[in-house]
Amino acid sequence: MSALSSLTSQFQTQISNDQLIVFVADDETRTTVTNAVISRWPTAVVHEGGLSAALGALTHESSPPLLVVDFGGIEDPVAALRSLVALCEATTRIIVIGSVNDVAVYREMLRTGAADYVVKPLQADALVTAIDGATKVRSDAPAADAKKTRVVGVIGTRGGVGASTVALNTAWLLAHEMGKTVGLLDLDLQFGTISLSLDLEPSRGLREVFEKPDRIDSLFVASAMAHESERLYVLSTEEGLEDHPNVNPVAFGLLLNALPKDFDCVVVDLPPRFAVAQRNMLSSFTAFILVSDASLAGMRDCVRLAKLLRETTPEAVVHVIVNKVGAVKKGELPKAEFQRGVDMPVKHFVSFDPKVAAAAATAGKPLAQLAKRSQIVSELRKIASLMVAERVKAQKPSGGLGQLFKKKKQ
Repeated sequence: MSALSSLTSQFQTQISNDQLIVFVADDETRTTVTNAVISRWPTAVVHEGGLSAALGALTHESSPPLLVVDFGGIEDPVAALRSLVALCEATTRIIVIGSVNDVAVYREMLRTGAADYVVKPLQADALVTAIDGATKVRSDAPAADAKKTRVVGVIGTRGGVGASTVALNTAWLLAHEMGKTVGLLDLDLQFGTISLSLDLEPSRGLREVFEKPDRIDSLFVASAMAHESERLYVLSTEEGLEDHPNVNPVAFGLLLNALPKDFDCVVVDLPPRFAVAQRNMLSSFTAFILVSDASLAGMRDCVRLAKLLRETTPEAVVHVIVNKVGAVKKGELPKAEFQRGVDMPVKHFVSFDPKVAAAAATAGKPLAQLAKRSQIVSELRKIASLMVAERVKAQKPSGGLGQLFKKKKQ
């Protein structure tokens, strides 16, 4: 059966892994798709039936790398897309043809998992552009050797110090205020909060990245990343607590190599236990932000982690940030004492603002979006600037915590 003859047939052929599959809902769209798609992608297969036919087919067959589905007549396109995404492989790129011409719907469709959303009446050039964008790295991306993407790991010295908050907000500021193209990765596979804080659906491909690195390529990564905006792309997951994902030691490096070359910065929310267990991956980073509270335990673990990072990645820059200053009045070390203890410059002391934090958590939005003029966001802007600053020579510690303990004993 040829691609053209399939336009008037029912879905009878098995979806193959090397095809572009299109499901249209009306004659006008069918004609436009025929003119736009078949000449450019001769192996494409076009079927009638729109969304219902696509859902029925995918119930029995695996999804192709690229899927175009006509949502014409669907009252709740976002809910419909969730149903479609649930049946597709993580590597499948979905382009939706819809009837609602609304920027809010467009953004919601991208957040839910669509690679693009094209509005009816369908224009052939718009569809071709969407397909090209879903299958290729952006044409305006600079050559791979023109610049090296900065990869910044944000590591909390202890749970609850706000490392995820720092990673999320600095990445958001880089993308929305500083005009950078940013990848934001949450490597806490079971308890990560990045997607939740941005009101995004967790990605479905991150676990496969670490367990099956042989599947990693640019198309796979592009399909797994959620689009928060035109400049901020998020990769995260939410694995069940009963699962124990296996991490292949070479996966992270392959993942970074597969990211689009036009990323200015990749911000990685890196759990400390993950960093300790997967030390080989640390060599892929160009800088680290160590986030601590002002406690004695935080200071101790800051020293320990800094030592690990310097031993495994001596060329990387290590910055120390003290977060949530004032959150707990008792038990906090004075700023000068904390800095002497870690024996490294503390770049920023970020004050705790419970009202702003509560509002952001409730709204599912970054602090930087809700309270742009607040003191805490002002500090976060400075931290974001560190992530894209020119490389500086890392300072070596000279004893730090041991020196502090000696003074206390005297």
